[in-house]
Amino acid sequence: MDEPADVKEEASPESDPEYARLRKHWRIYRPEELKQECARTGQNFIIEGLIPERSLGLIVGDSGIGKSPLAYQMAMCVAAGVPFLGLRTQQARVLYLDYENGLQDVNAMLTRLATYLGLSTPPPELILWNINDCPDDWGQAGRDFLDLIRDVKPGLVFFDPLSAVHPTIERTNGEAGLFYKLLRGAIRKYGCPIINLHHPKKQTDPRSGKPLVRQSIEDEPSPRTWFAQARGPGVLVNGVDVRLGVDLPGISGAGQSDIALVVRGYSRVRGEIPTIHLARVLDPAGEPLGYRKATGVDLLCNQDQQDTFARLADKFTFKEAKREYGKADQATIDFLNKCIAKGILTRVAKGVYEKVKTSGVTGV
Repeated sequence: MDEPADVKEEASPESDPEYARLRKHWRIYRPEELKQECARTGQNFIIEGLIPERSLGLIVGDSGIGKSPLAYQMAMCVAAGVPFLGLRTQQARVLYLDYENGLQDVNAMLTRLATYLGLSTPPPELILWNINDCPDDWGQAGRDFLDLIRDVKPGLVFFDPLSAVHPTIERTNGEAGLFYKLLRGAIRKYGCPIINLHHPKKQTDPRSGKPLVRQSIEDEPSPRTWFAQARGPGVLVNGVDVRLGVDLPGISGAGQSDIALVVRGYSRVRGEIPTIHLARVLDPAGEPLGYRKATGVDLLCNQDQQDTFARLADKFTFKEAKREYGKADQATIDFLNKCIAKGILTRVAKGVYEKVKTSGVTGV
């Protein structure tokens, strides 16, 4: 079939001097040039499949549940070039600006994290700035976070929390958009992803004034619904490339469980980031060291179901499962479907199930 008359072959820059000038001056691409550039550079991540290079990210979670320790673990893993929750990292200098935690608390946290990650000391490429010990002229011309990023030249930056970096950012979409424009300028100029820590709204019962318990992010049909509860205007969430929600376990974690946190989110292009369940690792004295990715039967978040699963053979029938579980048909079906959804069980034939060879808690 003949090519339509209005479709023309793309001229190369060599045969089109005017386009060559535009290409050089504005750094524009034709589709084939973009394809070649992407093939040359590849999709690079600071944290495999989670934090792309040159991206703007947001971590949302309540105060006091362990959001900052998780962010510090992420920062230390990148600075040391060791896996984060089993995900490969690209080693880089990390700058962590902490507007919330005290110096002694941060020092103790880093010491415990280094022990947990198998490091002799916290990595020297983790660069720490703290509001409690900053220069007296901080915030004046030539002495703000952009100047600090320029001088330190980090490969990854954390702001903890975002509202302290720019106190008026929660007022309007315009205010937030202008600040994000500033951050994206820094990302383009210095090549470092920036991750902001943020909080959800405090919700109260209008009649009693008592705090309302939000539905956990793992129980929401979509993480986008949960992120709508973040403080401030919508652009704070919609204007970033990667959104991660850090929350306590939901209804499915109401029973006895080792699960301390759940992480779920979505990225601008790649879509939803599946739920990650985290267990808190403690030292012999019961002090928290760090987080590990939970897998296997721990994901059932229910001691009775965990015990039932352990009693079942590697391959079993529905009748055997019902007998061991000691409940009616529908409850047994729900239990088996839950095991399948958690990736620890598969149905190999009608009424016949087989365990997936994985269990326990793993992945620093």
